[in-house]
Amino acid sequence: VEDWGSATDAVYSKAATSPCTVNSNNPDRVILNVFANPSGSLTTSAAMVTSLSKAVDTIKSKYSRLKRIDLLTMSRGPNNQPCYGSANTVVASYVDDAITKVVTAYPGLVTAPPKFYVTNCSDFDSSNPPHLSAAGKSNMAKVYGDYYSTEP
Repeated sequence: VEDWGSATDAVYSKAATSPCTVNSNNPDRVILNVFANPSGSLTTSAAMVTSLSKAVDTIKSKYSRLKRIDLLTMSRGPNNQPCYGSANTVVASYVDDAITKVVTAYPGLVTAPPKFYVTNCSDFDSSNPPHLSAAGKSNMAKVYGDYYSTEP
C-alpha cells in the first residue's frame, strides 16, 4: 500500500501484465489489492487509513479518466482463519475498518468489494501463504471473474 502512495515509486512505471485494449495507460478503474503484513508498519487502522488515503490521492493524480478505485483485500483463509500457521492468510479487522473509513472519505470514487475467501487452505501455496497454489489461482480467478463480470 505504501508504494502506491508515492507518485515516483517504481510501481507506476511497470507495464500492466494483462492490459486493457483501450486506455491501458489511463484507466477509469483501479483495483488496489490491499495487503497489510502483520509484521510491517501498517498495524493500526489509523496508519492504514493514512496510507490508503495517500494511495488514493496519488492514483487520482496519475489517471485523468479515473472513476473508481476498488480497495480489494487479499483472498482470506476459510472463515478468515490462519492456514498453515500463517497470519498472512488472515485479514485483520483494522484493515477492514480502515477500508470502510477511506470509502466513506471518498464517496462515489472508492469502493470496497466483497470479502473473498478461499474454499480451503490448499488453495494457498503451503510453502508461501498467502500466495495461491496453482489450483487456488484457478479457483480464485473464477471467484473474482464472476464478481467483476457483473460490475459496471
